[in-house]
Amino acid sequence: MGGDASRGAFFTAYLVFSAPTSKLIEAIGYKRTMVVSLFVQVVGALLFLPAAFFVSFPLFLTAIFVVGAGVAALQTSANPYISISWA
Repeated sequence: MGGDASRGAFFTAYLVFSAPTSKLIEAIGYKRTMVVSLFVQVVGALLFLPAAFFVSFPLFLTAIFVVGAGVAALQTSANPYISISWA
């Protein structure tokens, strides 16, 4: 059960945050969006500490979701940035 829930939390973040990231890219640019997405991943990683302390599976899922949101934003901004800079 736990594996399915964690995969679901991670990939649901992709579904939820991929499209809104394009609006963020339009607003602040590719490089800044990459920096913001890395900070989002850091916040998600830090959420694992209280999740472990309180032994809370919903908090673990929240942390995984936040990390997934950061990864989705990073991929959405980095992939076009690399292809544009190499063109």
